[in-house]
Amino acid sequence: MKLIITNLVLIFSINSFCQELKVEYGDRKYMTRVKKNSEIKLFTLKKRLADGTYYVYSKKDSNTILEIGTYENRKKNGIWTVYNQSTKSKDSLTYLNGQLTSRKRTDSLNRLTENTIYTNDSILGTYYQYAKNNSYRYKIEYKSLKNNKYSFTILSRYSDNGNLNLIKRERKIRNETFSHTLTYYHNGNLKSEFFIHNEKRIGVWKWWNQNGELCQIDDYSKKPKQRTTTCIINYFGK
Repeated sequence: MKLIITNLVLIFSINSFCQELKVEYGDRKYMTRVKKNSEIKLFTLKKRLADGTYYVYSKKDSNTILEIGTYENRKKNGIWTVYNQSTKSKDSLTYLNGQLTSRKRTDSLNRLTENTIYTNDSILGTYYQYAKNNSYRYKIEYKSLKNNKYSFTILSRYSDNGNLNLIKRERKIRNETFSHTLTYYHNGNLKSEFFIHNEKRIGVWKWWNQNGELCQIDDYSKKPKQRTTTCIINYFGK
């Protein structure tokens, strides 16, 4: 008798887990509205739904799937896929016991535009933006603590030939902001280097010409600022 009951419980659990549910976008039985003050009605699946695989489909077309994912133990688990019909992008979200652990986003051309990892205390991610020739236009790498007391960002900007145009490293610690920036000519040679602390110039700033010769130095550690010039720079040159 005990064996029969155990088997029945197991069969019920398997059936509950394997059930597939089709949900119309905006159905209040399964979804709740977010950003209630917004004119655009946005909805998300409720937190504690019955176990199973959920297919959220468009109100206009039941064949258009907007979201696919699974609940286990009444929590989101595994990989969830979300389709954005307006931008034609796709999000792959990974959950563990209801907690979001990673997000990958691809655009309409299936190019990676975001890769983010979430831990208990931090967020680590990279954003990408592409030029028409599919080379990078921008890349942003960042790490931040969820308590907002620390963040570190690297912004990389690229020229149309694929060479680096700018790289900026910025670190925020509570109310302090430090940044270090390098700019480059179109040919890849270094153009300038400078430092900022809380919107004030600090340290030694340098400028090079297109041939790679160091032409100007501004030393902001001196009062007043000390400038050394050794050659002519075309500031507007590529």
